[in-house]
Amino acid sequence: MLKSKTLGTAMVLIFSVIIYPQVALSDGFNGEDFLKWPRDSQNSLVTYSITMTAIVASQVHQDIATCIDDWYPPDGRIKQQRQGFILDTIRSNPSYHPQAVILAVLQQQCGSFGRQTD
Repeated sequence: MLKSKTLGTAMVLIFSVIIYPQVALSDGFNGEDFLKWPRDSQNSLVTYSITMTAIVASQVHQDIATCIDDWYPPDGRIKQQRQGFILDTIRSNPSYHPQAVILAVLQQQCGSFGRQTD
């Protein structure tokens, strides 16, 4: 059990370093820069970020992982709607790193990644 929690904690820390390579509100790369990318590249970053978040969540918060999988299906019309929603949210918050906005949307939809309670 301790080994599992240690692994989960390590994965969250590693993921945090990957997803937050800069401060969320940054003078470097931000949503304004991201929105200049081609739409396919934007969609790829959104999908990659959500997939990685769900993988980490599956190790520490299975209920959140399930919610993410349900909220952002692998394909189809709902996925396209969710991508549009996320891109609109990034447009509304262009000073923030796009991955910070994606994580905020996921937490709004599925719950906080705060401390593990079990």
